[in-house]
Amino acid sequence: MEQPTQPITYKEAKTITRNKFHHTWQASNRTLYIKKDPIYKQPNRHQPSVFRLRSGHCRLLNHLHRLKVSNKDECPCGTGIQDVDHVLPIPRP
Repeated sequence: MEQPTQPITYKEAKTITRNKFHHTWQASNRTLYIKKDPIYKQPNRHQPSVFRLRSGHCRLLNHLHRLKVSNKDECPCGTGIQDVDHVLPIPRP
């Protein structure tokens, strides 16, 4: 079957190419992350908490000390710095 020979502008060709690439990339990466990342299996109300723990931006003393809100970053138990790995010693992906 022959393609119609309608001339298109450079702007139209650029838009078509960009949209096709964007949709292809988005579809391939969305399935990749949803399949491998367990955060997507959590309810939506839990996802912000998991993100804060993964990034270290939570109310633990290590983060508060970096923000200069707390004077010390040591855990009250006295065994080390209070960060996510100290409080929740579980392997993170």
